[in-house]
Amino acid sequence: MKILIILFLFVTLSLSAQLDRDNDKYQPKKDSSQNEEPNNEEPKKEEPTIRTIDKHKLIVRGGFGFSSVKIPQADEDKKTAQLDTALTNAFGGSGYFSTSNVDKDSGLHILGGIEYRFLDKFRFLYDVRNLNTSSEASRNSGQAPIFFIQKGQYDWTEKTSKVGFAFFQPVTKYFNLGLMLRNYNIKQTAELSLNPPPEILSTFLTSRSGLGFAFLGTTKDSSFAKMNGLVPAFAIEFFPVNFLEFRYMLETVNLKGTQNSNGSDILAVLLRGGGQFAGGVVGGINTTNSSFTYKGTINTFELGFKPRGDAAKFLFLKLGMSQEIYQKQYDKYFAFDSFGALGGPVIQSGFNPIAQFINSTIYTSYVNSEIVIQNLYGVIEFRKGFN
Repeated sequence: MKILIILFLFVTLSLSAQLDRDNDKYQPKKDSSQNEEPNNEEPKKEEPTIRTIDKHKLIVRGGFGFSSVKIPQADEDKKTAQLDTALTNAFGGSGYFSTSNVDKDSGLHILGGIEYRFLDKFRFLYDVRNLNTSSEASRNSGQAPIFFIQKGQYDWTEKTSKVGFAFFQPVTKYFNLGLMLRNYNIKQTAELSLNPPPEILSTFLTSRSGLGFAFLGTTKDSSFAKMNGLVPAFAIEFFPVNFLEFRYMLETVNLKGTQNSNGSDILAVLLRGGGQFAGGVVGGINTTNSSFTYKGTINTFELGFKPRGDAAKFLFLKLGMSQEIYQKQYDKYFAFDSFGALGGPVIQSGFNPIAQFINSTIYTSYVNSEIVIQNLYGVIEFRKGFN
């Protein structure tokens, strides 16, 4: 990505300088020594080769795209499983293990916005984006001879709104440099649903010999995170001709956020021995409340072009790609877990406050996560200038 940015800057500056030289070189020169005969023919209107700047301009845009997303739960669940293994073994559960995996997946996003420009320098911007994705998830845990397997998915959504101002200074006729400051408001929702693979129950029920155990658990978990703050940006615009433009933007993100989650586990425990079956149900609840820092960068490249023809004179089309990389670090984290028998034989029950305190303390410093969002999108803009 850094190589692409440097290459883009180099090509933009070189082409801008060359276009300025060519424009000066081929300007028509008036020869006063020659007597020109008056020409009464009406001159033909030619489309300008460089863009014209309106005093006022209103832009309304909308579009959609595809995203490849590594959600924060991918790292958080993996590290939580590692903590679960360490703490359970430290408090008398020797031989216990826990693992978690969340796949990186693709999704769709919808975007829109409105922009006002004064002399193309001073700009007011408002943009929104809604992103949805589903990621496959699995968890394995247990302590020999009992093992617990779950599979399911995360339904993850992100809603982002941005509002702020920008100033763009023309460097040449073809080249602008800009600074931007916008307030970001981001809301992320994650819904987790895990169930045992169907083959586990069928295998257990069809086997009539020997002593056996089956843990058939359903996990439901929902979390909500929100963050906001000011995000500065640096931008470059390049206009080689009046119907074509290139844009690069770098945004530096440093936001503060809060998150809370609630979950439940319903675990059916089946025991088999001598052809006889017995069982019970164990239930658990958990809740978390935390604050965190959300840091990262957003790199965006856009290519815009104006369709020809009077029917499309107010339209402008854009193709863009962006890469967002964030680090999520918890500042404070509180977790509460409790479980017990809902019926049948009690396997384990109660609440361990020491383990909860240690878990919350370690989680704050250990469980950080990386979020990666790569986007490819198309946008249609309606542009109307006024003088």
